[in-house]
Amino acid sequence: MSLKSYLEFINGKTSCEVELRRLLNAFNESEKWALDVVDSWGDPSKALQNSRSFDFGRFVDCTGFQNDSFSGKYCVAKFSPMRIKAKNDDSHQIWRLLSNLKSEFKSGLCIPSVCNEKELKDIGQSLTDNHSVELNFVKCYEPFTFKMLDYVLIFILLTVIFIVIFCTIGSEIINCIDAIKVLSAIWIIIGHRNDMIAQLFGYKTEQKTLWSSAMNNMILSYFNCVDTFLTCSAILVTQSFLKLFDSGKFRLLQVLILRYLRYLPILGILLMFSASSLPQFFASGPLFFIIRQRRIKCSQTWWSTLLFIQNFVHVNDSCMNYAWYLAVDLQLFLLATVFTYLLWLFGKKFLRIIFLVICSLQFCTFIKLQNKTMHPIKWYKQPQYRLAEYLVGIMFGYLMYTKNKKKLNLGKSITSACWMLSLGFLGTHIFTRSLLTYNGLFKSFIESVHLEIWTCSISWIIFACHVLKSGNILRKFLSHSFWQPLSKICLSVYLAHFKYLEITHLNQKEFNVQTLWQKISIFTTDVVISFILGLILFIENITKV
Repeated sequence: MSLKSYLEFINGKTSCEVELRRLLNAFNESEKWALDVVDSWGDPSKALQNSRSFDFGRFVDCTGFQNDSFSGKYCVAKFSPMRIKAKNDDSHQIWRLLSNLKSEFKSGLCIPSVCNEKELKDIGQSLTDNHSVELNFVKCYEPFTFKMLDYVLIFILLTVIFIVIFCTIGSEIINCIDAIKVLSAIWIIIGHRNDMIAQLFGYKTEQKTLWSSAMNNMILSYFNCVDTFLTCSAILVTQSFLKLFDSGKFRLLQVLILRYLRYLPILGILLMFSASSLPQFFASGPLFFIIRQRRIKCSQTWWSTLLFIQNFVHVNDSCMNYAWYLAVDLQLFLLATVFTYLLWLFGKKFLRIIFLVICSLQFCTFIKLQNKTMHPIKWYKQPQYRLAEYLVGIMFGYLMYTKNKKKLNLGKSITSACWMLSLGFLGTHIFTRSLLTYNGLFKSFIESVHLEIWTCSISWIIFACHVLKSGNILRKFLSHSFWQPLSKICLSVYLAHFKYLEITHLNQKEFNVQTLWQKISIFTTDVVISFILGLILFIENITKV
C-alpha cells in the first residue's frame, strides 16, 4: 500500500483532513517539502528488522517545519498485535512487519498542527482495521505554556531553597557510614541511568570481555544499595534511640513526627513538580507522552506518596515509584522503636529473640520462593520482606553502642577471617552473581538469605572500622572527613536524581547505542549534576533524629 492509497481514508471534511490530503498529494507529486515531512517519520521496517520497539523519527525537524499553511506537529502512534488476524493479505512490507508484532511498537509521525489526537486516531483506526494490527493510541507533543500552578510552584521552590540554603545544621554520625552512603548513592544513580538506557536499547555490550562483563555485573547489582541504606539507617536509629532511652528523653510521637518531617518537604516539592506542567518545560522529544502519563498518575496517587503508604496502596501506579524506599524506611523506623526499646530493657538476652525473628522471616521467604508464590514487586517494596535486613542493622547498632566505649579485641585471626568473608562475599556478589546459576532448593535458599549475608557484610565493615579500628587503608578511606558533607545530602540526592535522569531521558531525540565507555561518561555527568541538585535541595538534616 502506497501513501497515495491512504487518500481514500481521508475525506477532507475537516481542516485536519484537508491538510493531510494536501500533504499526501504533494508527496505523490514529489514536492520537496512533502518529502521532507514524510522523511521525518519513523521507519517501522528498519526498527522492527533491528528488534527495536520504538522508532523516534526526527523530532526536531518535524516540530520546526513550516510550509505555507502546513505546520509540523510531532506525534507518536502505538501499535500492538491483534488477537484475531485480518483475512486480507498485507502486501506492503511495513504492514507485513506490523502484522507479525509480538509486542507493542511505537513510531514517530509528523502531521499537520491543526490535527488533534482524536481525529488522528479515528483516521488511523479506519486504516488499521484492514490489517492485522491494532492502533492503541496517538499522542501528540504540545509546546510548553506556563499555568498559574507553575508560577505558584516556582515561588514555593525559591522560598524553600532560600530557607534551606541558609539553615545551619549539625550532625553526629559514624564516620565510615558517610562513605558507604555516598558510594551507594552514586551506585544507585548509575544503575537507574543504565536501566533507562536499556529501556531503549536493551542490555547490550559491544564485546563480551572479562572487564566489560565485570563492569556490567557491577552496574546491574545496584539494587543491593537499598539494603545498604536500610542497614545504615538501622544502625544510626538504634544508636539514637538507645541514647534517648538512657537519658529518659524518648518521646514516641515527637520522634515519629520529626522523622516524617525529615522526608516531607523535599518529597512534597518534587511531587508538586511532577504534578505540574513544569517537566514539559525542561523536556521535549518523542517520549513526551510519558510526562503526561506521569502527571495523571500524580493527580490520582499523590496522597499515598505523602502518607508513605504507596508501597501498599499504589504499588504499580505510584507517582514517584522510586520514593517507595522512604515508605519502607519510615515503616521500619516505626518497628525499630519496639525492637530497640526491648533491647534497652532486656539487653543482650533480646538479641537471641531478634535472631530467631530473622530466621523465621527468612524461612517464610524460602517457602514462598520454593512454592513460587512470592510476588516480586511486593518482595522488593514492602517492609515485611525487608525487616530481616533491618534487624541485622539493629543488632549491630546495639553492639556498637554497648562496645564502642570498651576496648574490644577479637584477635587477629577472627578479625582477618571476618574481613575476608565479608569482602569475599561482596566481591563475588557484585561482579559475578549474574554469571552463577542455581536450581531447585539451593536456588530458593540463596535467594532467601543472600540479602542478609550482604547486610551482615556491610554491618561488619562498619563495626570493624568504628569499634575495632581495624581495616587499615580501607578504614582510613571510609572514615575520611571528605565524605561527611556529601553524606548529609544523600537523601536529597536520592530524591532529586531520578527527576534529573527522567528529564534527560525524555529529551532523547534519536537512537544512539552507547558503548561501555560512553556510558561511563554519561554516568559521571549524572553523578556530578545529581549531587549539585542535591546540594541545592539539601534538607536531609534539617531535623535531627
